[in-house]
Amino acid sequence: MSNNNNEKIDEEVERCRQELYHCPWWSLDRLRLVYELPRALFNRFQQLGGIEYLEESITYYRQGINLCPIWNPHRPMFLNALGAVVSTRFEQSGRMADLEEAITCHRDALALHPHGHPYRSSSLNYLANAVFTRFKQSGRMEDLEEAITCHREALALRPHGHPNRSSSLSNLASAVSIHFHQSGRMQDLKEALKYICQAETILPTEHHIMH
Repeated sequence: MSNNNNEKIDEEVERCRQELYHCPWWSLDRLRLVYELPRALFNRFQQLGGIEYLEESITYYRQGINLCPIWNPHRPMFLNALGAVVSTRFEQSGRMADLEEAITCHRDALALHPHGHPYRSSSLNYLANAVFTRFKQSGRMEDLEEAITCHREALALRPHGHPNRSSSLSNLASAVSIHFHQSGRMQDLKEALKYICQAETILPTEHHIMH
């Protein structure tokens, strides 16, 4: 990455930091800024490294959750964002406490995205990925079963033509395939192959749309 791009990333962090610093606590913009700063910090960590930026991102996302009562429509957004960054910290440190916190965040966000909510499929996908990661760490079949259940529901909410249907099919195929290796049930293998074939028929269409 060029020095110019590096500077732009750091400038975005500083811009967000200054805007939040000068924003009155009672301003309606404060919640937006509390979301934008940790997002910029997390991007800085992903692009340039620096664990301190990841830690600061986590701190601000937690502040955002505290600013959002249970009825606030932005609370699930902060919960899922916090789940994502603590999952990243788990990948860095291997601390199971971080993974458990990520699962709790995504579970709480899903509870605030009931049936019929437009973001329910995304919350299902986040939770499925988190419990699947825990399965890979612990081997608990309950986690694999939950991941499959969440992926099934997410897929049902992503009908033909949905931009994320192929990824749901691929995720579900992967989880069911691993279930086959654990259980030896031929039905699992057949199901996994079915999802893989369906995903492959969608991908060329999505590639065409993207370009």
